[in-house]
Amino acid sequence: MTIHLTTDELNSYLHQTLTDAEREALDRHLAECPACRTRLDSHEALQRRIRYELATELRGIQPSARMSYTSIAPRLKRSRRITMVLKQSNQFVYGALTMVLLIAVGVGLYFFVSNLSRPTPATLEEIKPATSAPTIVKPAVVTPTVAVKPIINPTAEANPPIVESAPAGELKWKFKASGPIAGNQAIADGTIFVGGGNGFLYAVDLQTGQEKWKFEIKDKIWSSVLVSNGLVYFGSNDQHLYTVDSQTGQEKWKFKTGGIVLHHPAIAEGVAYFGSGCLAGCGDAVPGDDHNLYAVDSQTGQEKWRFETGGMIDSTPTIAAGVVYVGTSDGYLYTVDSQTGQEKWKFKTGGPIASTLALNEGVLYFGSNDHYLYAVDSQTGQEKWKFETADVIFSNPVVEDNLVYFGSDDQHLYALDSQSGQERWRFKAQGPMGSPAVVGGVVYIGGLDSHFYAIDSQTGHEKWRFNTQGNVLFAPTVADGIVYFGSDGGYLYAVWTGE
Repeated sequence: MTIHLTTDELNSYLHQTLTDAEREALDRHLAECPACRTRLDSHEALQRRIRYELATELRGIQPSARMSYTSIAPRLKRSRRITMVLKQSNQFVYGALTMVLLIAVGVGLYFFVSNLSRPTPATLEEIKPATSAPTIVKPAVVTPTVAVKPIINPTAEANPPIVESAPAGELKWKFKASGPIAGNQAIADGTIFVGGGNGFLYAVDLQTGQEKWKFEIKDKIWSSVLVSNGLVYFGSNDQHLYTVDSQTGQEKWKFKTGGIVLHHPAIAEGVAYFGSGCLAGCGDAVPGDDHNLYAVDSQTGQEKWRFETGGMIDSTPTIAAGVVYVGTSDGYLYTVDSQTGQEKWKFKTGGPIASTLALNEGVLYFGSNDHYLYAVDSQTGQEKWKFETADVIFSNPVVEDNLVYFGSDDQHLYALDSQSGQERWRFKAQGPMGSPAVVGGVVYIGGLDSHFYAIDSQTGHEKWRFNTQGNVLFAPTVADGIVYFGSDGGYLYAVWTGE
C-alpha cells in the first residue's frame, strides 16, 4: 500500500526547509505518486492565493496615529532634535533674507523706472509760463485695448471638464473604492460595475468616474462581474451568487452554495452556469467542501441541476453547442451536457486549472499549474498541442487573428500560433502577468509589478505603460477609446488608449 505524504511534509517541501537527502527522497516519491503530486500543486496554488489576499489586506492597513512625528518626537535623541530644529531655523532665516533682498531690488527698480519716465527741465527759462496764448493741440482719440479676463469657474479644478480625447496612456479618471478590486469589470448603459474585496459592488458613471450606487454584502467580493438583461451577476466569499438590478442596485435574488463563489456565471438560453469551491479559508480539503458546477434559472435563481467535480472551480465556465466546459483544482477539464448535467468527457492535466477556457474554431485553450498552456479538441477531448512556460499559468487566454495571447507567472506575456503552438513572440515584464484583452491590434494587460501595459499584438513591442497603485491581475475592458481596469490597491482606472 502506498504511503502518502503528510501535510507537514508537503509544507516543508514547499518552504524548502528540508535537507538535501530529505528533498531527494520526496522528489522520488512525488515522481511515482500522482496523488501526492496533485496535492502538492493544490497546496502551491492555495499558498499563492493566501499570499495575494494577505498582500491586499496589508495595503488597506492605515498606519497607527502613534507612528506620527508628533508621537515619536519625544523619543528621539536630543542631539537629533536640536539638529532638526537648527535646520528648520536656518531654512527660515535663509528664506527671510531672500525675501528682503527681493523686496529691495523691486523697490529700487520701481524708483529707477519712475525717474526715467519723468521729464527733467534743462534751464529755469523752460519752466517759466509762456507770455502768449499757447497753441492747443488736441490729442488724437485712441481707443484703448482692453484685455478680456477669462471667467474662472471656482469648481473647475474639482470637477474638470470631460475631455473627448487625450494621448495614449493618459489617465481620464480613477475611482477609489474602500478596498481592493480583484475581479473583472462589466459595462452596460453608460455604467461600469466592479466588485471590491471590502464587500461592495460599485456602479460607476462611465464618463465621469462618479459613483452612482453601491450594494453591500457582509463578506469579501473577489468575483468578476457580468451584466445580462438588466441584472448584475457576481459571487462572494459568503458562499452566494448574487443578482442586482443594474439601474437601482436593488437585490433580485441570491443562490446559496456550499463554498466561496469566485467568478461570475456564464449565461445561455436563460440559464446561469457557475462553480463553487472550498469553505471560507480554503485550507486542506475537508468534508463539506463544495466542488459543484451549478445550473440555475438566470431570472429566478431556481436550481436546475448540479454536477460534482473533484476540486474547486476557480473560473467562469465556457458554453458552446449545448456543452459546458470548466477546469478545476483537481487538474481536470470537465465537459457537461448543458441540459442534463451529465458528464461527456474529461481531460487530465498535471496541475490545478484556474483559467477560464477560450474556445475558438473547435479548440479549447487554457493554462494549468503544471506550467503548460493546452490546446484540446472541444469535441473529442484529444490534445492538439501544449506549450511549456517557466511558471504557473493563471491567466485567461485570448485568441485573436490566429494567435493565442496569455500571461504567466514567469513574468512574460506570450503570443503563440493557435494552430501549431509555436511561439511568435514574448514580452518581458517586471512581475507575474495577469489576463489580457486584445482590441484593435493592441494587447492590454496588467501584472504583479504595479504596471499596466499596451503591447503591439503583432510584434510584441511596448506601445506605452501606466503606473498603477497596486497590482492588476484580471482582464481589462476596452470601449470607445478607453481601457478600464481595477487594481488590488483599491482603484478603478479609466485610461485613454489613443486608438
